[in-house]
This record gives sequence, structure tokens and C-alpha cells, in this order.
Amino acid sequence: MSYYSENIINESNTLESSTLKINDINNFNIDNCQQFDINELKNLKNNLSKLKYEYQKKEKLCESSIETINQLICNKCFQENDGHIWTSYREPCMYGEKYHYCKNCGKDMYSQAIYDLSCFN
Repeated sequence: MSYYSENIINESNTLESSTLKINDINNFNIDNCQQFDINELKNLKNNLSKLKYEYQKKEKLCESSIETINQLICNKCFQENDGHIWTSYREPCMYGEKYHYCKNCGKDMYSQAIYDLSCFN
């Protein structure tokens, strides 16, 4: 966790405002906030919004890293196997869709999609 200027999250996973402390942000309960005045509630709301945006930035960074790693996996697969090893899978239903993908890295034959190979077992 990082520290904001108001130190909203400390190392023990406690949300803090100037006069308000809520232990274990993962088990946050709005009923516990009924006794606080409007300024404390506004401060808490702002701190929670900052925390939310921090997590959203971390999520975007993770998604970007995963995409980069997927591309590296596909490039290595192509280089090591002198091309991809294509195979097909049809969904087991009446009008099941057919997928063409590399059996090593999961790259789709017709697009830039990369499948999770555990879906095809």
C-alpha cells in the first residue's frame, strides 16, 4: 500500500482520516459510520475514492503487463517451433463455435486473441 498525504492506509491495512480509523478495510461496514459528522464522512469518501483509483491504476498496469507477456510468449513459441502448431476446437453443443489456435501458446489463428488453453480441455 502507498501513503497519501493524509496517510489514509497504513501498513496494518487500516483506513485513517483526521479523527476516524476503520480497521480492516476489507471488512468495511457502512453501519459503523452512522455516528460520524459530515466532515468525517466527506473525508472518508475522498479517501476511499483515492484508494479506488489507486487500485484501478494497479489493475490497468497488471493488464498491460499480462498483454506484453502474452506477446512475448507468442513470439518465443513462433521462434522455437518455426511457426505455430495450429489445432482446432469445436464447442460441444449443437451450433458450437470452432476455434483455431496454437496448441503451445494459445494464439488465435485469425486474430490477435490469446486463449487460456485450460478452456479447451
